[in-house]
This record gives sequence, C-alpha cells and structure tokens, in this order.
Amino acid sequence: MRKVLIFMTLALMAVAAGQAQAVPAGQGGLRDIRQSVEASSLSGEQKAALTQAAREAVEAGVPHEDVAVIVTGGLSQGADVHALTRFLAVARDVQAQGLPVRPVLNKIEQGSAKGVPPERIIEVVGRVRVNLVTARDMVDGVVAQGLAKNAPEEKKGAVEALAGALERGVPAGDIVELGQKAAEVKSSLSQFSRAVETLANLKEMGMPRDLALKAARKAVILNYSERGMARMERDLLTMRKSGMSWEDSFREMGAGMERCRGGMGGAGSGSGMGGGSGNGQRMQGK
Repeated sequence: MRKVLIFMTLALMAVAAGQAQAVPAGQGGLRDIRQSVEASSLSGEQKAALTQAAREAVEAGVPHEDVAVIVTGGLSQGADVHALTRFLAVARDVQAQGLPVRPVLNKIEQGSAKGVPPERIIEVVGRVRVNLVTARDMVDGVVAQGLAKNAPEEKKGAVEALAGALERGVPAGDIVELGQKAAEVKSSLSQFSRAVETLANLKEMGMPRDLALKAARKAVILNYSERGMARMERDLLTMRKSGMSWEDSFREMGAGMERCRGGMGGAGSGSGMGGGSGNGQRMQGK
C-alpha cells in the first residue's frame, strides 16, 4: 500500500511539473507584455487594445518572444498603438493561414528597429505576405506533380525559400518552370527549393536570366546535392571574375558537368567542376 501511495504521489508531482512547464511559456510572456503595456503612458483604452492584440497573436501561435519585441520595442520608440496593433494583426493572420511567419516578423522587427515609418513597414510586409501565399501555391503545385516531401517542416522551408526568391526578383514563371523539371526528374522538395535559391543567387551575381535558369535546371537534372549547387555557384563566379563572360563560364561549367556525369556512368556528380557531394545523392534537407 505504501508503495502505491508513493507511486501516486510521484505521478501527481510529475503531472504538476508538466503543467507548470507547459503553461508558462505563453502565459509568462503575456504577463511580461502586459506589465510593459501597463507601465506605459497609454490611455486605458489604448492599453486594452494593445494587450488584446498581443494576446490574440500569441494564441494564434506567434512566438511570444517576438510579440514582446514588437510591443516593448515599439513602446520604447514611441510608436503609436494603431501601428503596433496592425503589426500584431498581420503576424496573427499570417500564422493563422498556416504560412511561415518568420519572414513577416523579421521585416516588422528590423523595420521598427531602424525607425522605418509604420506605413512603409506595412507595405513591405504586405508584399512579403503575397509572396508567401504565391510560394505556398507553387510548392503545393510541385508536390501534386510528384515532388518528394520527406517531412512536414520541409514544406515550410520550401515556402520560405521560394518567397525569398520572389522577393529577390526571380520571376514566378522561372520558378514554375524549374519546379516542372524537378517534378519530371523526381527531385526532392528540399533539392528543388535549393535550386531556386541557386537561381536567385546567380541572378544577383549578374548572370543573365536565361543562363541562370539553364544552370539551375542542369543542377536539378543532374541530381546535384546542396553542396554541389553551392560549388557550382562558386565555380561560375570564379570564372566570371577571371575575365570570362557569363556565356563562356556557363559553357565551361556545362562541359565540366558532362565530363563528371560521364565519369559517374550517367549519375550526377553533385558538383559543377568536380566533386561537390561525391555521390550524386539527393539532398535530404541538410
């Protein structure tokens, strides 16, 4: 009997400890936020509105640490309550849509820290949100076409990668075309998203759009690993800096790809100029 009582006592202690650990994360964060709001010089109505907006954001799943940064940082810089509640509402809505909220939070926090006018921040965040929606639809499209998705978090990472490429000026049509090729050769979702990043990187290096797309397509066709794609980018940039034109650099890279492909018996080498991954295996989100 004594052993049973001891066991029950320990079990109750474990449950209580688990509850104590599970609840405070959000509640503790909200408590700190409320304290910051109450200590401000806002009117009672403004305090209530801001506290409510913060609570709704946290309850929707927005990290309470970020909510605290937006609220306390905004108050310390004298931001008006309307702007802060709008920031929190946008983050809440993005989270509720099942979209990655981190890109939105980054824009809000960075813009606020730099003193960017609230209306400008809202404008930028609006574009980020549109890109995230577009990217999610693209990812859903390529997955429906047969692209392998290895883990739930892989889709989130792919949406962020595609949205980032759109923000960097990569045309949506180029991403769709690359996705079709990736689905055709049965690439993984993580491999496709890395190829999109390569496309954006090459574009920012100054490579003409058509050549950048061809290079990214070639990497997908040859089943390049993440390391192989990074190596390809470095090789192309090195050749360009040596005085070669982008066209000649691309041709030289293509010749190197084919040599490596032939040496591997038709299986991609995973590197632009000789050995990025060494085995041509598909990326697994590493």
